[in-house]
Amino acid sequence: MIKTIAIALVCLGATFGIHAAMYKWVDASGVTRYSETPPPGKKALEIQIKSQPALSDAPARAPADLKQQERTAASGEESVRAAVSSRCSALFDRKDFAALSQQIDQYQYKDVRTPSGAWKLEVCHKSLYQLSKDGSGQNAAFWSDYQVAVDGYIKAHQSDRNLPIIYAALLMRHGWAYRGGGYASDVPKDSWPPFFEYIARARKVLDDNKSISLTNPMWYLYRLTVLSVGRDDTLQFGSVFAEATGRFPSYTPIYFSASEALAPKWGGSYEALEKLAAQGAILARGTEGESMYARIYYHVAGGCCGSDQNIFRQPWFDKRRLARAIDDLVTRYPDQWNYNIYAQLSCAALDREGTAKLMSQIVPGSISAAWGSDEEKPASHYARCRTWASYAPGVQPPNR
Repeated sequence: MIKTIAIALVCLGATFGIHAAMYKWVDASGVTRYSETPPPGKKALEIQIKSQPALSDAPARAPADLKQQERTAASGEESVRAAVSSRCSALFDRKDFAALSQQIDQYQYKDVRTPSGAWKLEVCHKSLYQLSKDGSGQNAAFWSDYQVAVDGYIKAHQSDRNLPIIYAALLMRHGWAYRGGGYASDVPKDSWPPFFEYIARARKVLDDNKSISLTNPMWYLYRLTVLSVGRDDTLQFGSVFAEATGRFPSYTPIYFSASEALAPKWGGSYEALEKLAAQGAILARGTEGESMYARIYYHVAGGCCGSDQNIFRQPWFDKRRLARAIDDLVTRYPDQWNYNIYAQLSCAALDREGTAKLMSQIVPGSISAAWGSDEEKPASHYARCRTWASYAPGVQPPNR
């Protein structure tokens, strides 16, 4: 199924962009579908699609005060993310859903980005998704407590666009509690039915509330997640992705979701990932410059796909283009977190000049977590890259 998603996205890669309209219709099985063209011989509802100004009208540039603090040790990134996560998880935990919804609006429309340029909206949602990890599929009381509370709030506040998305995420997390995070071949047979049941329930919640919730880009992110793991028509993944990037071209988590579907380990290819990064840079250029290209590459090589750095060994890999994208990103967001993670990325890409340039901006020891977990010995990794990058041009350094 993942391979089919990859093919669908690659086919869309040459053409996806901002679409004037989408069509909603019901197939012969009674399943609601969305497509870019009306289905032949079927009645369809036309939905006008417009790019959302909330996330992307203002060019992404670093605030003046952030530029003055660009060499501050212990980047504010981690503390800002921790504050966002703490705020959202606390509101959710005490079931203050009205305040949580207001906070989500704040993160989408006003207090939007972290110092590194990440979206606070996603950080908030991640904290809620992680909050439910302590529950097991068999712990019915744990899940019903939150699910009943959220469902009750939604029924009493039918115009709230944010809580249906949170409810869908909660249902997905419940499904994953049954399945577990291992390979499909290791999942007990009796865990699959409840897994698919909760994924289907999440899909229904998202689809039933699309008309009020699609102004929040997280609706698209979770809808793509449902499509990638559920028993859906996988070609629809490409259609939803096109609609999502048309409305929210600068919202990086949408591209990250697609990159995970296109990873070679799931049946995709490095060529497909490169096309995704290139198209993402085009779509987001109006507000992000070339930086989206670097963000997608970092997610592929250092985030989603098990630190898969083989993409840098492909014959078509353009090291100079990646270097330009990184330069653009750290110019817009000159934060210690970015200096660290993109120095790591440049090192993995064997760009010695780019690594040295970024290393010169790093306050030593500022963010060891950017260089890996404790098991990966981040200090050693940092030291190896720093030593490797310090050799003069023309001098062949030892292997990292």
